[in-house]
Amino acid sequence: MTKPRTTRDEETRDHELAGDYNFQPLHPFDLPEGVYKEGYDFHWARLSIRGERDHRVEEMVSKGWKLVPGSRAPNRYIDPLSENSLSKDYIIKKDTILMERPSIYSKREKEYLQKVSEQRTRALPGMSRETSEIGVRSQYSNYF
Repeated sequence: MTKPRTTRDEETRDHELAGDYNFQPLHPFDLPEGVYKEGYDFHWARLSIRGERDHRVEEMVSKGWKLVPGSRAPNRYIDPLSENSLSKDYIIKKDTILMERPSIYSKREKEYLQKVSEQRTRALPGMSRETSEIGVRSQYSNYF
């Protein structure tokens, strides 16, 4: 069977269409274009677990996170079937919603959690002041 003949105009149109189409799809949880702001951290917070409403967003808001408005990303993820009423106002992907907060809050939270972890580790039996050293207490400790 022979290949059907095409004109140069048809070939040019096909190449132009191929140039417009993005063959490299985005990762589902990449930030949409226009959302990133210098000095901010971003997080996809879950809205539900197995179809049941989750209160993760409220917890995140209490830690300084804010919902990212959908107006900041004109080419954001779309909800063609309007399954989620929040998708009109915010950036939603699957069962998660995009949130942001200044990086300084994330740094402070990380330092606080690290401090609490070190205190708990030091409180364990057999731990010395330095968290990296474990004190060995046994009947043979005099020989080492």
